[in-house]
Amino acid sequence: MKIAKVLKGSRLGPWVVAVLCALLLTYTSPRKAEATAVEYAVMLALIIVVCITAIESPAWTPVGDHLKAAAKAARDANSAGNQPKEIAGLSKTIGLAKAMMGITSSCDDCATVREELQTIIGTASALKTEALNVVGACKPNGIIQGNEQCDPLVMPNGGCPITTEGTFCTDQCLCEPLIIP
Repeated sequence: MKIAKVLKGSRLGPWVVAVLCALLLTYTSPRKAEATAVEYAVMLALIIVVCITAIESPAWTPVGDHLKAAAKAARDANSAGNQPKEIAGLSKTIGLAKAMMGITSSCDDCATVREELQTIIGTASALKTEALNVVGACKPNGIIQGNEQCDPLVMPNGGCPITTEGTFCTDQCLCEPLIIP
């Protein structure tokens, strides 16, 4: 009863009630993934840029179309608060970006495309880590630390050693060679 008198008698009373209500609503609202629309927009923009890039390979366009669809599905699932579908979409996005990375292995002048694909892998990995909300060895944040061999957000190629066959950084912060067909 004393709290009610204090809240009614004070100029800050209505503000305190409003803040408490907002905190209560925030706490009880359904949990959505913390990934923002901006991060998804940046990733989708990069995917569009990569897909527009003309690589002479019959697999480039279909894989690119699937990559766009997977990233959009992850974004839509995030907006709807469907965490399992978002994680599945991000996993598919990462896998397809890795496939496109493999397609570029036979291209001599694809360094820019590889960097953009590495950024897509890094961004999708960071979004997936946030959605999973787990503490693991790989934290895509642009800094190679702890048990990480590389970080997908470090440029060039995730911080992997530059070799004659080429390498890239995976979503598990491991350096993998580009597969040359």
